[in-house]
Amino acid sequence: MDYSEQKLGSDLVYALKGRMTFSDHKIFREILKKTNADEYRRLVIDLSALDFIDSFGVGMLLIVKDAVEHRGREVVLRRPAGQVDHMVQIAKLSKLFTIE
Repeated sequence: MDYSEQKLGSDLVYALKGRMTFSDHKIFREILKKTNADEYRRLVIDLSALDFIDSFGVGMLLIVKDAVEHRGREVVLRRPAGQVDHMVQIAKLSKLFTIE
């Protein structure tokens, strides 16, 4: 998985690309550390270029959500598509996240 980071106003946007699996746990720990340090109102995780996510990836999204919301900030999942959208629906993430 690759990612890019961008600050847009009060949003911190992470655009994920490729496949998100267990092998990406180090990358997600790095992202989690950065989200703890930066100032922002919303963390937006852009899933539009993510081709695949497994159950571990869904779990990592939940860990990030808990950590970010613990600091009083909102987490948004943006534009899930294909298999990723299917996993978002199966895991009922729309009950836990704002989906844009």
